[in-house]
Amino acid sequence: MKPLFLILLSFLYLSVKAQTPAVIDSLNTRNDSMRIVYLYKVSLLMEHSDGELSEALGVAAKRFIEKRPNQFVHFLYINTAKTKFSFEDKWQEVIAGEFMIDCEKRETACAKAFFDQVLVRCMPQNRKWMQIFAQGVEVHLKTKLQKH
Repeated sequence: MKPLFLILLSFLYLSVKAQTPAVIDSLNTRNDSMRIVYLYKVSLLMEHSDGELSEALGVAAKRFIEKRPNQFVHFLYINTAKTKFSFEDKWQEVIAGEFMIDCEKRETACAKAFFDQVLVRCMPQNRKWMQIFAQGVEVHLKTKLQKH
C-alpha cells in the first residue's frame, strides 16, 4: 500500500508544481474538508523547493500555524501517522528558516514568543504536539545559527 501512496504523492507533486501560487493560497480556504489535501500539496512542495518558492511557502506555513494550530497538529501528527508519511522535519526546517529571515539576530527569542502565542490557541490535547514541533524548530534554528 505504501508504494502506491508514494506514487500518488509524486503525481500530486507534479500537478501542484504547475499551480504553486494557488496551492499556497489554498491554505486559507474556508473549506475545512479540502484543507488536508492542500496541506499535503504544500508539504510536497516544501520537500522540493528552494529560493523564492521556499520563502513563500515559509510565510504561508507560519501564518497557517498561527491561525489554525489545531488543524496543523491534526495534519502533521495525527493524520499523517495513519499514512506513515511524515512531513514534520521539513515543516520544522521551513519554519526555522522563516525565523532566520524575519528575526535576524533574535531568532530564538522570536521563535519562543511565536510558539508561546500559538500554544495559547491550541486545544489542551494538542499542546504537547505543538511543543514537540517547536522543539524541532529550535533544533533546526541552532543548526542554522551554527552555520552562520
